[in-house]
Amino acid sequence: MSRRTERVGDGHAAETQVLRQITARLDPVALGASLAVVCGSVLLLATDVLVLKGGQQVGSHLVLLSQYLPGYRVTPAGSLIGASYAAMGGFAFGWLTAHLRNILLSICLWLVRFWANLSNAYFLDRFD
Repeated sequence: MSRRTERVGDGHAAETQVLRQITARLDPVALGASLAVVCGSVLLLATDVLVLKGGQQVGSHLVLLSQYLPGYRVTPAGSLIGASYAAMGGFAFGWLTAHLRNILLSICLWLVRFWANLSNAYFLDRFD
């Protein structure tokens, strides 16, 4: 077998492997959990930094979150409550994003296969 034939065969296998990696489905629970950790940590750290910083008006902008998150205050206990809300929101966003991406990817792949089958079958030649 010549090297050129081996390269063509290897290139096809490599292309197939790349396509499988690109079109891999996202795990909704994994993406949701990772965003839950990130969102919860960010709000926890932001609140705790402002509490440690202190001052006359602690977190005048961050305190506005209490209108959307019941029980949240710019206090050490409020940071835990806010972190749990942010984690729940992050999980919901990640879970939904993964599901929507998987659905849209499935639709796109179906359309590509559909149009490829039409072009390969000489679809328009049937109407002579």
